[in-house]
Amino acid sequence: MYVPENDPTGASASALSTRVDPVKILDCVMLQSIMDDLYTITGYTMAIVDMEGNVLIKTGWQDICEVFHRRNEQCRLNCRDSDTKLAQNIRPGEFKLYQCQNHLWDVATPLMVGGIHLATLYFGQFFFRDNEPEIQVFRQQAAMYGFDEAEYMLALTKVPRYTYEQVAGIMNFLTKFATMISSMNHHRMLVEEHYIEREKLLKTMNMHSMVLDQIGDSITVTDLNGYITYVNSAECRSSGYSRDELIGKHVSFFGSEPDSPITEEEILSNALKFNSYECTLINRAKDGRLRHLRVRTKVVKDDFGTPIALSATTTEIEQEDSESRFS
Repeated sequence: MYVPENDPTGASASALSTRVDPVKILDCVMLQSIMDDLYTITGYTMAIVDMEGNVLIKTGWQDICEVFHRRNEQCRLNCRDSDTKLAQNIRPGEFKLYQCQNHLWDVATPLMVGGIHLATLYFGQFFFRDNEPEIQVFRQQAAMYGFDEAEYMLALTKVPRYTYEQVAGIMNFLTKFATMISSMNHHRMLVEEHYIEREKLLKTMNMHSMVLDQIGDSITVTDLNGYITYVNSAECRSSGYSRDELIGKHVSFFGSEPDSPITEEEILSNALKFNSYECTLINRAKDGRLRHLRVRTKVVKDDFGTPIALSATTTEIEQEDSESRFS
């Protein structure tokens, strides 16, 4: 869909795009390769430019722009100003036509990533066949900017000409191409964000694990069904089992002695019912030694108050202490 240059609709993108670096989000190496191949097939002059006017990717640029306009300071400023103005207020799936300050035509369509106008895909550096350029204007530009007039006029003759229908067809294709780039790089951004969050979580978990391993009391974490997801070093020393032997096992794996006032399953049920539960339990270590334990079990909840796990802290106590608590 074509949007006139002065169309006021659409959200301002430059402020939003400052939140992310397009170079870190866009796969510029891959996009450069694809756009080079597309230029070889079609001859389309294209570029991807960020919201500050920095050219990230370009292919097939015309000599009049590459050799002359972009190498002259004032002309380069004209190009940058034209690019940033053209990028404003274009909605996803639309394109905008614009005659730059150096008197060539450009068309732009946005690259949106996560709802942010991150950069702009340009097709340009052309004239319309039904609207040939005024030669005198370019002669004046050559004199104003100190260009060699003969070489500048030769470069002008090489600028491609398109009909309005051709430009509309090209931009319908490039708008879909821009949508594909946007979708692909949004997915890439989400994957990278997930990876970063995962690494942060793993570091946090490793830190918590190191802290818990310094605690003298035994700590066991289970899911809500009682299957063990974590034990600290103290629990391994007390029970005689390694982490590999305990992780994934149900808490009933520890067993309970006939003289025990409660079973592991009853502790699990009571903790879920009351959110926390304290009791004394008797079971056996791996070597057959009886363990008299004071067990404090709590329900672990997420930020929304939803139970997600159970955490049990156990301390070995003397047999007399165990008996006195339940006599």
